[in-house]
Amino acid sequence: MKRNLAFVTLVTLTLTSCSTHQDFSWRGPASVHKNKLFEILDEVQVTLSRDMGARECHDSIEYYWKKLYELDSKTVALQSMSPEDMDEYIRSSFYIRLGIKERLKDLERETSDDKKCLVSIKRAFMALRYVEDYLIEYSYQNEHKSDDHFVTLTGDGGHFLVNPKYSGFKSWQDLNGGDVLLSRGNAFSSAAIARIGQTDTQFSHLSLVHKEKDKIFTSEAHIEIGNVVAPIDVHLEQKNARTVVFRHSDKKLSELAGKITFNHVKKAQVAGSNIEYDFGMDYKDESRLFCSEVVYFGYKHASKKLGMEEVDIPEYKTRFNKGLVPFLRDLGIKVTKESVSSFDTFGPGDIQFDSRFDIVSEWRNPKKLRDSRFKDAILTKLFLWMEDENYRFHPTVGTKLMSRFSTLARKSDTMVKILKWKYLLNRDISKEFPKNMTAKQMRLFLVLDEVGEYFYKELDQKEKANKAPLSLGEMFDFLDSLKEKDYKAWKKYHKKRILGGFIAPAKPKFHNVFHP
Repeated sequence: MKRNLAFVTLVTLTLTSCSTHQDFSWRGPASVHKNKLFEILDEVQVTLSRDMGARECHDSIEYYWKKLYELDSKTVALQSMSPEDMDEYIRSSFYIRLGIKERLKDLERETSDDKKCLVSIKRAFMALRYVEDYLIEYSYQNEHKSDDHFVTLTGDGGHFLVNPKYSGFKSWQDLNGGDVLLSRGNAFSSAAIARIGQTDTQFSHLSLVHKEKDKIFTSEAHIEIGNVVAPIDVHLEQKNARTVVFRHSDKKLSELAGKITFNHVKKAQVAGSNIEYDFGMDYKDESRLFCSEVVYFGYKHASKKLGMEEVDIPEYKTRFNKGLVPFLRDLGIKVTKESVSSFDTFGPGDIQFDSRFDIVSEWRNPKKLRDSRFKDAILTKLFLWMEDENYRFHPTVGTKLMSRFSTLARKSDTMVKILKWKYLLNRDISKEFPKNMTAKQMRLFLVLDEVGEYFYKELDQKEKANKAPLSLGEMFDFLDSLKEKDYKAWKKYHKKRILGGFIAPAKPKFHNVFHP
């Protein structure tokens, strides 16, 4: 590393030594200094302020990351906090994350310990956001406001946070051309995208903003329809669970990036042939584009047009674990067990750790945080079981037939109406799957929904009985117990079917379609 202090400057949670930056130091609400949450955050600040090398950076942050994600409602004593205390905690945690992000500019990755430190920092960043989510969800649970009350990038309170550096940002109307919108969808497939990399994130989608006078547009890639441009209203109406605004430091570059992507996508859209969604997540091939590649494309070509060194974003790209290769291949990503160690891609959440982009604001829909939290936990566990215990999806014969027929029909406009088989799935498949999706990919999404819904219902019942939001640690333990119980039922079920018997064994809940 250039200097031994790179890590301490990176992870220090105060910016008082940098006169050119806002002061994001964390002080915490004085009224709750005896709270367990305050104690942990205070320990984090003291520990990370020490002069330490890469290995200690990794070990220390990893330790506190685990302590943060294991926090539950009893430990934090949520009922003892006033609404003002919760709001102060939320903003304080947000400021800590802004400080960490600012210090990423000093990070270098020359050794394996450096890279481990970065992974731990990413995890700590995510854990702090979960703390904020937890407080936001709890503080809004007694407010009888509908989902429609919360409009993306608007509102007052802890669910809409703004970087003091951009204090003039009041709502989506203050977006600039080239701004990047990082968001989280509501489907199980969105949770899968967020959790699929070596490091989990909480986001599944990227959009690039383009501005023409007072009109704001986004360029986006969607699995269902491919690449499209649309007025910002269309993006807002998607009612995502969370959205973060990122802004590049070079205004001229960012505005041109937004314009280039907008014109490129619009040209194909107007011609009646949208650029297809890239299931392979290959950002080097521009014939098809996935959501993050929409942003990559704009900044790459804008920097070239301005005669600059090509802007390659993000600084730290997503990599995959070998145990997920079968799932990745079913998804359409061309990776093998031999190539997975060298394969990288632009995961939506990667933009968080690109030091060239500032966080402008962060918005959440309090009514959807519970749903997002459940699906994050479910997909994290599904992927861990795939990696550690060789679990795989095994669609039923009915799912296979449906996916094959649907694939053929989607490629024939005259048969689209046939897919509106609400008596089969209670949903209009014709609007969910694009023409370039294979039968194997369709099976994957269908069975993922099937397994995910089972776990979701179980978590829902568990949390209602708990009468307080479940922490990630609590959800992980519960999901493991469900898996173990159903695994035993599955083994017994198949043994009885092979050997026969008078008493029909109980059918497993999900192991018939997801098992080792």
